[in-house]
Amino acid sequence: MPPRLVIGAATDRGRVRESNEDSVCVLGPGEIVDDFDALLAVADGMGGHQAGEVASQYATDKLQELFASSAYRNWVSYDPGRSDYNILVIKEVLERLNREIYDLAVRERKHRGMGTTITAALIAQGQVVLGHAGDSRAYLLDNGKLIQLTTDHSWVQEQVEQNKMSPEQAANDPRKNQITRALGVSSVIRIDRQVIDLHPGNVLLLCTDGLTNMLSDNEIEHLLMTIPDPQKVCDALVAAANQRGGGDNISVIVARALNGGDPKPLERIRSRGEDLDTQRLGKPLGKSTTLSASSDESVAVADVAMPSPAMSVVAEPPQAVTPVPVNTGAKTTNWLIFVLKVGGLLTLAAVESVIVGLTAMFVQTIQTFPPELSVSSVTFVAIVFAMMIVIALNPSLDDQS
Repeated sequence: MPPRLVIGAATDRGRVRESNEDSVCVLGPGEIVDDFDALLAVADGMGGHQAGEVASQYATDKLQELFASSAYRNWVSYDPGRSDYNILVIKEVLERLNREIYDLAVRERKHRGMGTTITAALIAQGQVVLGHAGDSRAYLLDNGKLIQLTTDHSWVQEQVEQNKMSPEQAANDPRKNQITRALGVSSVIRIDRQVIDLHPGNVLLLCTDGLTNMLSDNEIEHLLMTIPDPQKVCDALVAAANQRGGGDNISVIVARALNGGDPKPLERIRSRGEDLDTQRLGKPLGKSTTLSASSDESVAVADVAMPSPAMSVVAEPPQAVTPVPVNTGAKTTNWLIFVLKVGGLLTLAAVESVIVGLTAMFVQTIQTFPPELSVSSVTFVAIVFAMMIVIALNPSLDDQS
């Protein structure tokens, strides 16, 4: 019998960001289509002017829409009888989702350059199928040991893999927020996939980098070990990250596997509240700077060892998430358009200069008006005409910003 799941989740804007560009999706037993036991996902948006919020919310809303019914099957082109069907489901759904976010960014200028990380877990019959892009993470607590399941798609992680940087250097490097893969920044994406067995006693954690930039793996492991209730440990993790400075949005989902049986119904989670503060399952918190915690939560958070001044984590400034450019095709097209526009304006200016010169010569020849007046009038008309052309084209040039 597959293990019974108990799930908690929370998302919080932290103490530095003005808004929450994280989103979460939780579909548990009774909420998800009968093909699966649960779908969990965290997404960390990026892009200015709330475009990141649009991308992450679109991703989680679409996942919820697809897997709350059998609609996801329309996005998958493989036979359900295949042994690797669930792996193909997560692959094709996230690839299609990437394309939809990319197309939305191309259509809407205000969303240009937006994208989102994604870490999704599709759970069925005691197995977890992970789909991943970006630097949000999945962990498994197994026999008291916390194991990182995903690999960050970031510039500093690439340096670590090439032995150009140690993990400790990467953790404190100011470029650690430069990610190399995310949904929506390119028309094509490669989704990392893996399958793990979920046994009774295991704890699955999905989180954004707002948690892992503030707390070490050992501190996260300690809280997961000492607080058995998934919702309480989610709240405690968020509270601990905020106590460290809350330098980014923080989102966590915790699923604890228990012995088999009928799971209790799960309340539907709201992935972001109107007040942009932490959300419990169906229960928004107030705007206080610290979370209200139960006695268990307070003890657990207090047990987290705070870093010494020499090891203090520096909170990232607002809007610091800057992905490494990967959408080279779209940018090449934009630059080509820009060059053509500038070239056209220069050509127009040259043609106008010739016309003004010829007109001046003609006016002086016929001597109908004083030469100075005629040349000045023609020049003025030419300048006004050129300014009208520039003003007409300028909104299109704004696309390059």
